[in-house]
Amino acid sequence: MLVPYADLKTGIQSVLTILRANANPTAVEFMERKVVALGERFCGVSYPRPDAGSYILLTFDGRSEEVTANAARVRSLALQNGALDFIELSDARQCADIWRVRGALVKAVEAVSEQEPVDIVVPISRTADFIRFINDLEAQSGMQMVSFGHAGDGNVHLCVVRGERDEETWQRELHENMDRAYAEAYRLGGVASGEHGIGLSKRPYFLRQTAKENLQAMNAIKTALDPQHILNNGKSYLTGGNNNAGTF
Repeated sequence: MLVPYADLKTGIQSVLTILRANANPTAVEFMERKVVALGERFCGVSYPRPDAGSYILLTFDGRSEEVTANAARVRSLALQNGALDFIELSDARQCADIWRVRGALVKAVEAVSEQEPVDIVVPISRTADFIRFINDLEAQSGMQMVSFGHAGDGNVHLCVVRGERDEETWQRELHENMDRAYAEAYRLGGVASGEHGIGLSKRPYFLRQTAKENLQAMNAIKTALDPQHILNNGKSYLTGGNNNAGTF
């Protein structure tokens, strides 16, 4: 099901209503219209309702009667809560094209520029607030930030775009803008990563916010499994040894 809304805030509020109704969608994706337009150009596919400001993309799994009942319930809730339309993707080719655009959003960005991938998580109810902050940050900084993600769990995927910046400018402005983005996510009650992990680029932001007790517990587990710390030394949550955690 593809559900267009006038704006993202209305769409996210509608998602909360749907989740509380126990309609059990197995995928709940959000995309702003400006982001969908990037994927459309890249894939050569057009979404219905181009007048929408955002879209919620839903799937349902299960027995036919169960899916039909849940979809009918969600249709009613969505239209009662600001949806411009409720489009059942019954045609297999159209359904595949809609998902192809969603799946190609990162590639659409990378086709024109290097990008920094980010997957910050905020409470579901604050997703629209965080995206609004990111849009404002994009306007203030002049650094393009393409956002989309999983509306069902508050996982916001950002492609922070390098553009024509030289390496020094790119690294400096990226750090400045990510510092502000992570700070806002934490203020809203979020965390550094939902599914991509910490690795190296998120490490300073993760260590800055994570409770000391949590780090100690994770390091204890790591040491029990890898006492010589020879696996991925210096990455992610590891502290002590040769990890230079004190530099962050």
